Amino acid sequence: MPRLELTAAVVSARVSHMMQRELEYAQVENMFWTDSKAVLGYISNDARRFHTFVANRVQLIRNVSSVHQWRYVESEANPADDASRGLDCRDSTNTHRWFTGPEFLWKPEEQWITNNTAAVQSDQYDVSSDPEVKKNVTVYAVQSVSNDVTHRLLSYHSSWYKLRTSVAWILVVFKQLQHRVKGTEQRDMTKKLTVDELQKAEVAIF
Repeated sequence: MPRLELTAAVVSARVSHMMQRELEYAQVENMFWTDSKAVLGYISNDARRFHTFVANRVQLIRNVSSVHQWRYVESEANPADDASRGLDCRDSTNTHRWFTGPEFLWKPEEQWITNNTAAVQSDQYDVSSDPEVKKNVTVYAVQSVSNDVTHRLLSYHSSWYKLRTSVAWILVVFKQLQHRVKGTEQRDMTKKLTVDELQKAEVAIF
């Protein structure tokens, strides 16, 4: 559901951007309204990273609008819900809020009963518990001679393919030396690397 609501926010931002470009009105400030605290949390957040779906759409919204333009409206005052929850035909008149917008918007701005995006983000929505937020993983490395050699090996190769191939041949030569010491049958070095040897190289790299 938050993804669907975020997609709706993207449509709103795009339509607004298109209308501004086509109508060429000067000094007109747009405001966007949503009853989704999750969407407002996504848009106003600067401290956390999101998974690709959310991150791309939040970036698009931020490209064509500012955080302060996004406002929270309670579901009871949101005319968009009239369509999704069903609307009686007898109520579908020209004076219905579906056509006129919520009643509070006809009042002076200081009388609007609403919260801005920052308030929703800080007080009413915990973005840290959202599954769309990427979890931080901290990796600790212990410096050693082995790590130094590994670092040089990793920095020397320009691609994963070259690194894996190089490590695979190192392991093959190491195995050949073991066979030579033991006097067992050695590998034909004229043959190409096998899938098994490449897989062992991947494990060794990790």
